[in-house]
Amino acid sequence: MAINTNKRIPVKWVRDKAKSAYEKKSACYICGCVGNLELHHLHSITLLLEKWAENKGYDISTDEGICAVREEFILEHHSELYDEVYTLCN
Repeated sequence: MAINTNKRIPVKWVRDKAKSAYEKKSACYICGCVGNLELHHLHSITLLLEKWAENKGYDISTDEGICAVREEFILEHHSELYDEVYTLCN
């Protein structure tokens, strides 16, 4: 098994791939503030990814392993990644 030499956590590979389709709103969902906005997922993407990979028997402990399956994860978790998100101020 290849070792993850750059110590990059698997969920960052998923976020990098999915990020281009994120739709951050122009104001905070709670207070309407327009500064220091961040996109927050309703579900922990890390926990979803880890459980999904375990259920599928995928090894996501290496960069190669996660890159090989991240598109499949994004397709299967479209709602959690893109629909169940909120723009919040810092």
